[in-house]
Amino acid sequence: MKETLKTRIAKKKARDLLFQVGYERPDDLDLDELIWFSDGVLKESKLDNSLGRIVFGDKRATITVNSIVSYQPKARFIKAHELGHLLLHKELSRNFFDTDKTLNEWLARGNQELEANTFASELLMPSDVFKSVIANRKIDNTLIEECSNFFGVSKTAFFLKYVEFGEYPIALVYSEKGNIRWVNITEDFVLNYIRVGSRIPYNTVTMDVLKGEAIPNKPEIVDAISWFSDDFEVTKYKNWKFKELCFVTGPGSILTCIWER
Repeated sequence: MKETLKTRIAKKKARDLLFQVGYERPDDLDLDELIWFSDGVLKESKLDNSLGRIVFGDKRATITVNSIVSYQPKARFIKAHELGHLLLHKELSRNFFDTDKTLNEWLARGNQELEANTFASELLMPSDVFKSVIANRKIDNTLIEECSNFFGVSKTAFFLKYVEFGEYPIALVYSEKGNIRWVNITEDFVLNYIRVGSRIPYNTVTMDVLKGEAIPNKPEIVDAISWFSDDFEVTKYKNWKFKELCFVTGPGSILTCIWER
């Protein structure tokens, strides 16, 4: 993801807040207290069409997290995302209703959801801390589990941060109902083109999951040509194999992570 002025501002806003409260470790971070500190009121209630909501008042804003969200890493991200709206978008005088779609639209352009997601990611996983934790370590299940638990985030959130700061090549593919919505590939990945708008390819773990098979709890091996058939360079690597791991992020939506063996 190419950094913009607005995403840099979002990161700085998160770092400034952490500095204000004396952040040292992830377990120092009490999001409920941060919301109150930032003139927000936190509620938990059943919401019909959203996972999180922020309503701006004259003096304070009310942040509501849907009570059906029981997965704590997801609840934490929703709180951090709405806090991002509170600190970044109060002057817009509008309210925000966030669903799985808005929380997963990491590469959306021209709207405030990307900024709120960027803020949340930096707040929950400060870049300098994140880089120190992953330093000199290859991607494997141990790293994924340790980092997710250490920062109290989902594996999806971990990978979205890793693609920005990781030391090893990786490709992320986000799909909805079998259609590829966005792709984010590190510059050093051996192949770099997956066509946005195309269907999830056959002979991939993601397609197996779409067809109803169980989601593997560890990476599986996939042919490079299965994912990168539209890449002009793929003939040079037709015998290559990659590792593939995917996560369901919402109804019909999947985040796929691909990296070199």
